Amino acid sequence: QTRSSECPGSRVWTERASALGRGGLVAPTAAATTAPAPPTLAFRVGLGRRVCRHPCGDLLDQLLAEVVPLPATHVLDRLELRGFRGLEGGYELEDRVVHDHRGGQARCGRPVVPPLFALTGTASRSVLMDVQRELSINDPNAVITPSTFDREELLFSIRRCKSGDKQMILQAAIQEVAERFGRPADECFEPQGERSNCGLVFVPHSGWTYGVGEASKTVSRATNQECGMYASKSPKGYDPSSWKGLKKESAKRFKNNELTFLSATNAFGMGVDKPNVRCTFHINLPPSIESLYQEVGRAGRDGNQSICTIIYSDEEARANKALIDPNTPIEELVQLSQGWEGDDIRRMLQFHTGNFQGERAEEERINITIDHLGSLDSPSKITLSWRTGSSNPKEDGDARQSLEKCIHRLLTLSVVSDYTVAYSKKEIKVDVAGTSNDNVMRSLRSYMSNFDSRDARMKIQELASRAELPRPEFAKLASKTLTAFIYQHIEKSRRRSLIETLRLCEDGRTNESEFRKRLVEYLQTSKFSKQVDELCVSGPQDPSLDASDDQTDPGTLEKCAYVLGMIEDCGTPDDAGHLRGEAARALTSYPGNPHLLLLRALSECLVRSPSERSIQEDGDESVRVLSSMMAPDDLRKVLTDCSLAISNERPSSAHLFVEAVCRARPDDCQYLESLVLADNDLLSVIAAKTMLSSINGRISNLVSSET
Repeated sequence: QTRSSECPGSRVWTERASALGRGGLVAPTAAATTAPAPPTLAFRVGLGRRVCRHPCGDLLDQLLAEVVPLPATHVLDRLELRGFRGLEGGYELEDRVVHDHRGGQARCGRPVVPPLFALTGTASRSVLMDVQRELSINDPNAVITPSTFDREELLFSIRRCKSGDKQMILQAAIQEVAERFGRPADECFEPQGERSNCGLVFVPHSGWTYGVGEASKTVSRATNQECGMYASKSPKGYDPSSWKGLKKESAKRFKNNELTFLSATNAFGMGVDKPNVRCTFHINLPPSIESLYQEVGRAGRDGNQSICTIIYSDEEARANKALIDPNTPIEELVQLSQGWEGDDIRRMLQFHTGNFQGERAEEERINITIDHLGSLDSPSKITLSWRTGSSNPKEDGDARQSLEKCIHRLLTLSVVSDYTVAYSKKEIKVDVAGTSNDNVMRSLRSYMSNFDSRDARMKIQELASRAELPRPEFAKLASKTLTAFIYQHIEKSRRRSLIETLRLCEDGRTNESEFRKRLVEYLQTSKFSKQVDELCVSGPQDPSLDASDDQTDPGTLEKCAYVLGMIEDCGTPDDAGHLRGEAARALTSYPGNPHLLLLRALSECLVRSPSERSIQEDGDESVRVLSSMMAPDDLRKVLTDCSLAISNERPSSAHLFVEAVCRARPDDCQYLESLVLADNDLLSVIAAKTMLSSINGRISNLVSSET
């Protein structure tokens, strides 16, 4: 229960407070806590599905049903209100918990007692680590996963098209779904209570082209039925003040089967348990495989056959390949993304650069925030405002998000111990910790070690030499280190996630069973899980060793041997598929890890239907990174051994890996010589052909330059 002026949608909580109080569940007000503590309960935010029983369960269901269609973030934002602290509960956290800068989600473990627990259908390694860190869950066995992610009742259809054709393809796809159920579309999707066939259309945003409004009109044309709309922000042409009521009404009617179709952004649906969703449609490439699986998972909850269609565009594939490459500087992306429309990749990157606007820009904003916090020498309470003077809700929301993002970075560093948000006053009340520079370094190292312990150790050593700086100056230096680390690891991981989603759709586009197989392999843990985890851990490196001096760190050699051992343990193409899936998912958390890239390329070589693009891209990148870490002779031996392993296990793929190596090291003739001299006729032929091709290319270039 909280004041309606504090945050969006809180009126619902106020109206239900007395009923919940009678049931024994009361959230404390700002003034006092009046009711005895109830048993700990957990619920999922969304179309509320209770996961623990409670004496007032029916009332809780009613509350959650009424809270919808508030986005999950609004419920968790209660944790930023001082009056809501102390409510026991569990919340389902969607993927990208911390770095979408949703403060309530990122801080839901502070300082609520007892600790909350997190429920999610899918989450990347980095997200799971974030959740465990924020909730102070240190038990390595705390993460529980299902025995299988394969839902046989879901059928998949993948369509690639031009962006301008999407609405036409969507309309045709809806009609095809109806035909598969043996009825025309207007009859198939006619409201019939609980017997209705319902559908969800997921769109990338509320406004612009390809938003909820345009998709809703397309659905209505295809079905002759009204299609509801749901998005956190109002579409173009809708008054923001009336939109809240409209989207709430749409969600309610959809839940009650008065509407059979809903056009929605991903703001709708966390924890949806509507059993009769017969189809889902994505008219944009999802940002990650985890997001895709969560959203298609709304369908077929009753176990009956349902159809999931993905409609995506990649019209500028060659240029997009360079843009989503994690090695492309983010500042270049930010500059290029201004005014983009283009295809799905361009649209996703435009959203991406909205969250990641460049290291320098973020550093400047954090430094300004630190200046407003005072000396930092002792604990204090500071009020910061995000007032913009603008009547534009988007500008107001962006300003709050920007300020809260800065404060959350300082929370990670322990410069700030806590904060709460007063929405009506447009203020954030910050508790300055007054902590020492040593404690700031400890907090920073703890955070970074979750991703790369070696990098964390090196950066802390650099910071330690400046530990005598005044606290505000040291806080700025530490926040600069944190921001650089986030861009190196988190920002790049988002682009890697997009790469894997695009590959999944491309490689499974013409074969539904191949799409399903790759999807499950990506999500499922396997016998290789622990081994792949070992590759994600950065061990200590001898600082006296330098690859340029023909010396290789033993840890790097050990991990290369570890990769080769896993490849040799792949007894079947199915084993290779599981290994490929494990490596692909790990790369979305550790995108620059050369051993994972090498494993991804080699395992791709061994599956039944290898992707030439994946082998070339990942093989090329892994060799480039390893070239900077290993002495030439050591690297050459590793690559030769890998080539022999692929040639022995899957001869038809050997030339793809050799080509990737030669692309990364075009002047390394000794690698090809080692293949010619190897006791392997196939590799000798591949190496000889590659040499001849290289010679012909160089002669052609010389002739061209002379003429």
